[in-house]
Amino acid sequence: MGLRRAGWAPPVSLTARITLAMAALVLITSAVIISLIFTRIDALLVATNSAMLERESELLSTRLLDELGELERDVLLVAGMPPIQGMIRAERNGGEDPRDGSSAADWEERLQVLFSRMLVSKAHYLQVRYIGIADGGRELVRVDRATAGAAPRVIPRAALQQKGRSAYMTASSALRPGETYFSTIDLNREHDQIVTPWQPVLRVATPIFDERGALYGLVIINGDMRASFERLAALVDPAHTYYVSDASGFYLRHPDPARTFGFETGEPATGLEEFPPLRASFTSDSGVRTEIVDGRVVSARALRLGPPERARRLGIVVTDTLADTTTVSAQTRQQLALVILALLLAAVLVGFALARQLSRPILRLAKIVEEDKAGDAALEIPAMRGEAGVLADAIRTSWRHRQHATALEASNRELKQFAYVASHDLQEPLRTISNYVALLDEEHRPQLDDEARRYMDFIQRACARMQALIHGLLEYSRLGRDVEFEPVDLEELLGEVLADLHASVREAGVALEHDPLPVVYGYRLGLRLLLQNLLSNAIRFRHPDRAPAVRISAERRGARWEVTVADNGLGIAPEHRERVFLLFQRLHTQREIPGTGIGLAYSRKIMEIHQGRIWVDESPSGGAAFHFTVEDRSA
Repeated sequence: MGLRRAGWAPPVSLTARITLAMAALVLITSAVIISLIFTRIDALLVATNSAMLERESELLSTRLLDELGELERDVLLVAGMPPIQGMIRAERNGGEDPRDGSSAADWEERLQVLFSRMLVSKAHYLQVRYIGIADGGRELVRVDRATAGAAPRVIPRAALQQKGRSAYMTASSALRPGETYFSTIDLNREHDQIVTPWQPVLRVATPIFDERGALYGLVIINGDMRASFERLAALVDPAHTYYVSDASGFYLRHPDPARTFGFETGEPATGLEEFPPLRASFTSDSGVRTEIVDGRVVSARALRLGPPERARRLGIVVTDTLADTTTVSAQTRQQLALVILALLLAAVLVGFALARQLSRPILRLAKIVEEDKAGDAALEIPAMRGEAGVLADAIRTSWRHRQHATALEASNRELKQFAYVASHDLQEPLRTISNYVALLDEEHRPQLDDEARRYMDFIQRACARMQALIHGLLEYSRLGRDVEFEPVDLEELLGEVLADLHASVREAGVALEHDPLPVVYGYRLGLRLLLQNLLSNAIRFRHPDRAPAVRISAERRGARWEVTVADNGLGIAPEHRERVFLLFQRLHTQREIPGTGIGLAYSRKIMEIHQGRIWVDESPSGGAAFHFTVEDRSA
């Protein structure tokens, strides 16, 4: 036989395999290294960008608090201006200030001038007002502007409004001197109507008391927060986006203006849901949280307006997309992809050249073996070096072994045929001897003396034993012919064996017990002979001092079952446990325990047919425990 059948070739050549292996090595190595490196780079880029976003949110918070702090200082400054108390004194004294004779109108005009100059210097202030408690909280002096940066205008007395029901009036009336009130940031209203275009407003107020300490009114400044928010936008990197939210999650500043002031329009709050770090920042000790949310790096920071007991809380969020954060990494990946492609091409070329060099001597060996179709000529393989030389030596050795195995197989067939013929042909003369001895014993036994009778008995026993040996040898030579494997229920098979051995079991008084036995896949007749031999041996080699007992068990071992037949009989010494499986090997004389010495040799050959094992060791009760393995039906 050749190394391969004519017309057949392996589906993938060695050259292709080595080339593919080189390419796969480059790809896998590159992928692992790049993955490890760029995972670290991406993490560093995200960490760096997170720190940048945190600095931006801190800068925005600081700038916003500075502007609102300025608003608070200006409210307290206005509250301390002379016209504030001058108007109170003039009103309480019939319209004339008892200190300098100024009328209430004089002080009012002076305050209007001061308020107007403040609006001129503070372009982001929308209103400065002095409101009294009396007459439903009527405004006493009011200077405002239509929009941020517009010219200030003094509101005539007839147009002044009552603000007694306003939240800031109620809250400011409960404050002590020098304390301030910060309102929520909402949309400016005039006569209970939202001013258009929208004007986000923050109101800061402080109470005014007369010289006797009685509450007289309040000073309040309205700051235009749209202008403040736009000034903050100039501090943010153009690639970043920033948001301002109140503590409830309503956006006060959003890139899309339609999503702002949802509490005024009836839209739900979404900031806390869209940015979980914003919610966390309101409860965090540090007041800042930075996380990755839905492909964005998000830094959220909480800030407080006013004293802790009455503080208003705002949230500032600065974001950047994860893609923008790792842009450098992505660009580098693209460049590396080109490098890897070049390496892959080089690996394919090197692998192809290397594979051709390695496969050339192997293909040469294959051709030599292929050309030797008969398989009986001496294989002429030239000397080779390296791994090809090792392979050549292995082929030579394998060829010699195969030639030897072929010869051995032919010899075994001849031996089996000889054993069959010899055992079959020996039976006829043996039967003749046995028959004539029987006739001689029957007709002439009275004329024989005692010694002749003993000789006659010895000849008869020898003939019987020889017949048993020949019969056993004949059966041994036949064993394994026409084998068909099928599912075999060992439980059922054991019942059949016990039925055959019923008389021997009852006569010996054997106590037999067994576990539930499985269904296996095997040679039914062979397995039956195996069980019958093991049970017969357990009965024949029982211990004279104890009642015989046999236990049969089965345990799953991977894809096979290990079946154990254990008895409490004479046992087998360790040095004889391999010998007992050889043909015609016995540990007891024929006089002690009759037998042929073939049964366990049968058993081993049956196991060889099943590609299983059989061995013996000591049972827990001191006798012999025979184990054999057989394939599971479901394997």
